[in-house]
Amino acid sequence: MLAMKVSAADSFSVLYFPAGTYLITDSLYNPGNGYDGMIIMGEDPATTTISWGGAAGSTMFYLTGWYLRVSRLTFEGNNNALNGIFKAGGFSTHNEFSDIVFKDFNTGIGLNLSGTNQGHAENAILRCTFSNCASGIASCNWNSLDQWVWYCLFEDCNLAINQCIGYFQIYNNVFLRSKTYDISSSPYKNVITNNISINSKCFYAGYESFLRGNKIYSNVDSFYTAAGSNTVMLDNLIRTTNNAYATTSVGSANMFIGNTFSNVNSAWKKWPFQPPFNPRSHGLGSGFVTNKQIEKGIDGNAATSYAIDVAPFGIKWNCPLGT
Repeated sequence: MLAMKVSAADSFSVLYFPAGTYLITDSLYNPGNGYDGMIIMGEDPATTTISWGGAAGSTMFYLTGWYLRVSRLTFEGNNNALNGIFKAGGFSTHNEFSDIVFKDFNTGIGLNLSGTNQGHAENAILRCTFSNCASGIASCNWNSLDQWVWYCLFEDCNLAINQCIGYFQIYNNVFLRSKTYDISSSPYKNVITNNISINSKCFYAGYESFLRGNKIYSNVDSFYTAAGSNTVMLDNLIRTTNNAYATTSVGSANMFIGNTFSNVNSAWKKWPFQPPFNPRSHGLGSGFVTNKQIEKGIDGNAATSYAIDVAPFGIKWNCPLGT
């Protein structure tokens, strides 16, 4: 490995890369776990590139420390490196990754926040670009939590943001042509707000999230978004083809308000969401609601459903669009 040693005893705290292409054949790392206030910065990501020329499946930079900043560089994996930056070392927080380009990690991860059992939290990923990555960002660590992804561009990735078993707060990003999904599921609750997605296979494949103001435009016939359970969706716009799957709601305790859908593709043709099928919820399957006599008696329309449920007990109404 090639070590970049910067410690509190050093007389500088900025490691600067002038414009140029830096070909490396072994991993970079900064030993130790201090580096408060350290900055690693390139002149401009358009002109300053660290390019991988080493063995397949290797990591370009094992980064340790907290309260540090990495900025204005391009990490070029040449479809051979496993990770661009792998966050290693002990627990870290308050790191900034800004104006970085991660490109051509088609079997790897641009920015990997899965390292260390002690975890990472409250780090910022700002204005970065992730191009042609198997995963743009990954957080496969139960203790890698509350990372902030703002104003980034993800293009032609397989999994743009892979939350895995961690989670991110995701604001104002652009996703282009993600092959599997823009944003994966997470076991934690998170915010997904004001993002734009164009021609991705799936915008969100998760549950228990707050989604607001996202604009999703897809010409992919198999497009889908899984709203999941315990999800709030407010003021989102979803434009899909006639052959796309319906936005799917599963489980319970969801809130969907003010969303706009270009097409309704559901087993219930007038429903903008594909609700979970529960016979009692839909006035089917028990003697007192067979043939929906109550609905017909109330408004003459059997499409509106009324049922009494016993698990949990309560009265449920289904009111399709237009009723």
